Order: sequence, then C-alpha cells, then structure tokens
Amino acid sequence: RMITFSYKLNTMPSSNDSHQFYSNIIDNTGGDIVKSFYLNNTYSHNKGHTSENTFQVDYTNPLGKNHKIETGIKYILRSNTSDDKIYQATGTSAEYEYQNDRSSNYKHLSDIVAAYLSYTFKYKKFAVMPGLRYEFTHQKIKYLAGAIPSDANFSSNYGDLVPSVTTSLMLGDTKSIRLQYNMRIMRPGIENLNPYFNNTDPMNISQGNSNIDSEKSNSFSMTYSSFSPKFNLNLSLSHAFNNNGIEKVSRLIGDGGEWFDDNKHYASAGALYTTYQNIGRSRQTSLSGFFSWNPTTKFQIFANFGGNYVYLTSPAQGLKNYGWAGSIFTGIQYTMPWKLHIGADFGGSTPIYTLQSKVSGFNFSSFRISRSFLKEDRLNVSLYASNIFGKRYTTNNTLSSSNFMYRTSNSVPRYKFGISVSLRIGKLETYVKKTEKSISNDDVKGGGNKANGGNSTPSGNE
Repeated sequence: RMITFSYKLNTMPSSNDSHQFYSNIIDNTGGDIVKSFYLNNTYSHNKGHTSENTFQVDYTNPLGKNHKIETGIKYILRSNTSDDKIYQATGTSAEYEYQNDRSSNYKHLSDIVAAYLSYTFKYKKFAVMPGLRYEFTHQKIKYLAGAIPSDANFSSNYGDLVPSVTTSLMLGDTKSIRLQYNMRIMRPGIENLNPYFNNTDPMNISQGNSNIDSEKSNSFSMTYSSFSPKFNLNLSLSHAFNNNGIEKVSRLIGDGGEWFDDNKHYASAGALYTTYQNIGRSRQTSLSGFFSWNPTTKFQIFANFGGNYVYLTSPAQGLKNYGWAGSIFTGIQYTMPWKLHIGADFGGSTPIYTLQSKVSGFNFSSFRISRSFLKEDRLNVSLYASNIFGKRYTTNNTLSSSNFMYRTSNSVPRYKFGISVSLRIGKLETYVKKTEKSISNDDVKGGGNKANGGNSTPSGNE
C-alpha cells in the first residue's frame, strides 16, 4: 500500500511590445470608418500571465497477488490574465494617446477538482485496468478594463465523467501488446476565450470567444512493444474522433462593414475576421512509432516517426478539410576515443491541416561534438551547428472558405552555431527513489500548458 502527496507550481509570464506605422495612405476608402479611426500609427503593449497550483493525493492498495485498487483526488487552481493596451498617434505628432475602446484587461480563473478510481486485474501475462474519473470545473471571467462593460462578467460550472480501459498481454519476456480506450478533455486556453478585439491590423481582425466549451475526444489504440539490449521498437495504431472541437473560424466582413460588442468595435468591409467556436468534427487515424538500434556499445541510431489521415468538417459552417500528414525525427550518436561524442539529428514534417487552412511542412538538421573533462567528467564542452544547408526557413499558410482565399508567407533566418558548457559541482551520495505517481496537466487547448508535458489525463492515474 502506498499514498503519495504531490504539489506542482507552473507559471508562464509573457510580454510583447509592437509598433505599427502607416505611410502613403491613399484616400480611396470612400469615407470608411476604418480610415478615420484606425489607419494611424499605433503602439501596443501586451502583458499576459498564466499560473497554476496543483495539489494531488494518490492511494494504491494491492488486494492479493492479482488485484489492485488505485484512487486519488486532484485540485488545480489556474489563473490566466491578459492586459492589452493600445496607444494611437495624435495627428502628425510623435505623442501617443491611450485608446480605452481598443484595449482590454481580462482575467480568467478556473478551479478544477478531479477524482478517479481504477481497478487492475493481473493473471499470468494478461492484465486489464478499467477506470473512471469525474472532473468538476468552475470558471470565472472578469473584465478589469477596456470597452467591455463590467456586467459582461460571468461564471459557469460543469462536470464530466471520463471513462478509460486498458488491456495488455505479454507475448514473451520482452514483447507485449496493449489495447486502450481513453476519453480526453481539452479546456479552452486564454487565447481561445479572451474577447479582446484585436484590430491592430484593421483588415485582419481576431477575437476570442468566452462562450466556448471544453472539447471531448475519444480514442482507441493498439500498441506493440519489443525491447532488447540492442534493438527497441514501439508501434501504435490509433483512431480518435470528437464532435465539438474548438476550431479557429475565419470569414470576410460583408458590404457595409459590421459592428461588434454592442457597437463598440467596427470591422470594415473586406476585412478578415477570425474567432473560435465549438463547431469542429474530426476523425483521425494515426500510425506512430519509435525504434533504437545499438549495433555496438558506442554507436546508436534512433528515430521517432508518425503518419495520419485527418478528416475535418463543420456542418454548421459548411466547411470541410482533409489530408495526409507525416513527420520523422531521427538521429545518430557515436562515442570516439579521447571521450569525444559526435551526433547528428535530422527531421521534417509534411503540411498540416486544420478546418480552414493548410500550413506548409518543415525540415531541419543539427550536428554536435562534445568532450568531457576533469575528474568524473564533471566539465562538458559542446559545439553545435543547426540548419547549415539553408539560410532561411519559409512557412506558407493558406486559409480558405467558400468566398475567399488568404495566403501568408513568413521567412526567418534558420542557421545557428553555438557552444555550450556545463559543470557539475558536488556529488549525490544517496539514491533518491522516484515516486510512481506524478502531476501532469496538459488539458488546455492551444498548448496553454506545454511546459508541463506528460500524460493528458488530469487525474494522475498513469
């Protein structure tokens, strides 16, 4: 029997300043309000912060040789804030005035309580583990400043039952096969919820939606694993679907323009307006895997790879997109005499599909050489070079609907050279045992918690 108490703090501040300047503005807008109010030099200051406090208790109780009960409870206190200030040039002067109607100060608080119960039955080389988790979420939205009225503040509560079941069979001492069903909940992140009307570029406007709900997806998978001293292989075939996916939706503003938020914000005719809605229906079949080969103790080859077919629809919007995608990451490592280590990594991805867009793929390469010095190899010096075969990295994004096509292209320098030095001080004499249970939160849509990594189940029954 074992009880584990865990706590985790995660904090992610962000800050961004930007200037936008206009020159040679031609008076061809026919008196459109966009020219009168928005085509002026602007300065914006955006400050955001996400913090997360997680408390977790897990209890494991073996019942004889073949049975085990696991249960636990988890509490997440999550706070997201976004303060967006817009300043606009006054006439031809270099002074800027604060624009309250174009600014926003927004706070989103979430309290999440999750409890789970799972049972494991093992007999010889077979095991099955059904589980059930209940999650209760209380969220509160508060607007501290800007053009949104204080009576727009609101709070909501909702609960979800999340089932799962896993079966596994050992095919030998080093081989196994596993079948799994899992439901996954993805909560909207602050970028999905924030109602800030971002019209810094008045012809390319974006705005979050405070009324969207969490999305639920169901997945079925089959995994084969084989491990040996020289060769390791893991293959997984899965199918996932959801019917209320959070999707980015873009449309063109029609003739005459359009007012938003009780006539507080205006979008000109022909502007591209983007927001988020629970309208996505997705079906995705994937094959992924990992292998590593050690022909000698000094040489290793490894690779992560995956491919999938995705089908996305939104009957409410009359939208549909589908296609194949794949990616691979591979590398080699070799230990030479004189404690020299060399390595190289290569990888790439095909284009990625969303409901309305297609984003171009990428490729990369990296080379490194390192050497250890001092007693017990305490000092390590490494030289590296990345993407030396291409000076720039270009991405192309195509966004389309029934009545428009919007294309963007970004190009940035990609090659990089560097040196890293690490020094290990002191010596750990005592072995510290790692707990079997750990905290893992990645239930936020849009990568709001990417720093956390780990499993997608917020209950901790891993």
